[in-house]
Amino acid sequence: MLFRSQLNTGRFYAYTQEPNTFYFRFDDDIVYVDPSYFENILRFRLANPQYFLVFGCIWNNAIISWLQQEAGHLGTEHGRVEAPYCMDPVGWQSPDYAEYIHRVLLGHIEGGTTGELFIKDYELAEARRFSISNFCFSGEDCAEWGGSTPEDDEEIFLTEHYPQRTNKLSVICGSALVAHF
Repeated sequence: MLFRSQLNTGRFYAYTQEPNTFYFRFDDDIVYVDPSYFENILRFRLANPQYFLVFGCIWNNAIISWLQQEAGHLGTEHGRVEAPYCMDPVGWQSPDYAEYIHRVLLGHIEGGTTGELFIKDYELAEARRFSISNFCFSGEDCAEWGGSTPEDDEEIFLTEHYPQRTNKLSVICGSALVAHF
């Protein structure tokens, strides 16, 4: 059962259908935006119009944590994210792991080395579910689906159902770093 407030979030898209316009969705608990975020994600978006949603490299996101471990940016001493799955028990549920990765990020922010945490861009093949705390999309794409998420919560609709129906996949821009609390 979904909470009404989560369903209400999806109503935002009715106002995001202007042609030749890019929109950004940020959860209210995004706690860090890398200085190069907007430049990097917009450059990627313009060069890759075939994607439906372009996600930031969202720190404290299970799939991104898996990618970060695969890239050698995060250790496994506080847990191992086993697969690129958005509900992974370590990457999604472990408070110890979340504290660990935030401390890693804080060290990079303090050291001015956040660019070392950039990863390769990653296409979300097979329209698997992804946590939607940050992404960029076009007004044209939103107008195509009418800006309404009628049958499910916005996360399932935007990352699974709509992409499966249209074969229009989404992607993670590995150089657009943001942190999710």
